[in-house]
Amino acid sequence: MAKRDSGAGKSWRAMPVWLIPLATLAVGAVTYFAVSLLLEEVRPPSDADPLEAAKLRVETIRTGLTVGAGAAGAVLLLLTARRQWLAEQTQLATEHDATERRITELYVKAAEQLGSDKAAVRLASLYALERLAQDNSGHRQTVIDLMCAYLRMPFTSPQLVRVSPEPTDDESAKHAAAREELEVRSTVQRILHRHLFKEFASRRHQSAFWGGMDVAISLVGARLVDFTFTRACIGYADFSGATFEGSSSFEDCNFTFGAIFDGATFGPVTFASATFGNRAGFSQAVFEGIADFAKTAATSISFDRAKFGGTATFDESTFGTLSDVCDFSGTTFSHYASFRNVFYHLPTFVETQFEADVTFNSSNFVRNANFEGCHFSGHATFLNTRLGGGNLFITSTFHKDADLAGAILAPGTSGDEHLPPGWKRGPKHEDTRDLYTVIAIPQPRRAEDETAAEQICSTSDADEPR
Repeated sequence: MAKRDSGAGKSWRAMPVWLIPLATLAVGAVTYFAVSLLLEEVRPPSDADPLEAAKLRVETIRTGLTVGAGAAGAVLLLLTARRQWLAEQTQLATEHDATERRITELYVKAAEQLGSDKAAVRLASLYALERLAQDNSGHRQTVIDLMCAYLRMPFTSPQLVRVSPEPTDDESAKHAAAREELEVRSTVQRILHRHLFKEFASRRHQSAFWGGMDVAISLVGARLVDFTFTRACIGYADFSGATFEGSSSFEDCNFTFGAIFDGATFGPVTFASATFGNRAGFSQAVFEGIADFAKTAATSISFDRAKFGGTATFDESTFGTLSDVCDFSGTTFSHYASFRNVFYHLPTFVETQFEADVTFNSSNFVRNANFEGCHFSGHATFLNTRLGGGNLFITSTFHKDADLAGAILAPGTSGDEHLPPGWKRGPKHEDTRDLYTVIAIPQPRRAEDETAAEQICSTSDADEPR
């Protein structure tokens, strides 16, 4: 379940038997060399008394043996220290194993209570799991995984429980059970949020923060009600196929290694100022309400075949890098979409459907921007936008006039057929090398316009006092 503490989980082997005679030989060698060296260095004079010379020799040998005894004592001291150290390590390992067994027992008990048919018991188990994770940092990911698994379980919200005008006892019981389950699930969401929201957790205690790049969230196919992850810090998250009922918020959320929302269904949702350190996937996602991606940043992002049923805002967002893309291919925008001041690398809007007005004013599309086959039902404005090069608007359909006043093009756009009707490539931009301005093509005065102008003039003349 968790990593062991350093030292406690290592396997300490017993001392090899051959080390004992080796140590004995080492002590003998030290003694021999000490005696030999002393006898060589301490020699009596040639005219010394034989008795004095013998005494000197004995003292020398005694000194060498003392050195050998000291070496033997050092070896014994080392062996004693090692024995004590091994005893301490064994004690630590024993205590660690006991702690792990206690944690495992608490975890299993809390997990069993989480499956209780009583909401109060399930709530108690959640708080027990929270405390267990708080006191044991190595088990936090396991607790997070368990809580996410609970949220992935099938769930019917109280709004979807059918209740007749005069509910039966069975209908009332089902509705009450759904409300209790909603409270339990809301508690799970609150626990996860408060421990993944760094600033909120730090106000309580620095160790209350569980998030960071090592934390992974898996809520694939989960049904989440009023889900809030505002300012959460997560390594990686997978919400593929999840259903978000009510309002959801990922505002200022930091996904270090990205997040996947492919096939998810949202009500009103905000990802404003969210950061995706790697890929952000929203392929085939459905946004039934307002979608706010203002100031969102992602290394690579994909909205291919997504559907936006409400107003979509991407103002000041930054998507893609020099090697990655931002993909809106086949996306449908049923209401107004705003892409003001965006900074996109390799933006792809192939066959995108804009069923209402859309604006890309003051945006910067780096490298090739591709609007091939797009369908613009409302007004499309690209005021002061840097469009890049590539196919741009070839085969795109405009039902209303497009406005590209002040837009500039990269050299790759050579033909006017790549621009909306009524616009063409003009002279080079005065402040930017190799870039071209976009200018409007003068339109001939239509006969119906001249007739309308004559009618206005004649009406004005008739109204003047004579």
